[in-house]
Amino acid sequence: MAIKAILAKIIDLGEEKSYISYKSIKDLDKSCCSNSNLEVIDFDFFKDKFTSKKELQHFQSCDALKIVETRLDFIEMKGFSALFFNSKIPQIHKSQAKVSQDITNFEIST
Repeated sequence: MAIKAILAKIIDLGEEKSYISYKSIKDLDKSCCSNSNLEVIDFDFFKDKFTSKKELQHFQSCDALKIVETRLDFIEMKGFSALFFNSKIPQIHKSQAKVSQDITNFEIST
């Protein structure tokens, strides 16, 4: 219960300070999910607004955030065609090792 209360306070504060913008996934910049109406927090909007107001250096972030119960889902938009066909590796059909390396290069921690 404590986690839900903390997340609710964070959301309330973010809305009060106008750091939070809700959008459907299909309406996000660079969205590859043109039919998804799932409402998420536009994390790029948050990052831009927060770094601007706090005069912080720009940092990398995910594209969206979805809060489900006590879980935070960070969403990054990457189309498979961009991942596989426009990467630095020229061949179209990549080995599993090359795909794993591409994913590692996104610097995603779990």
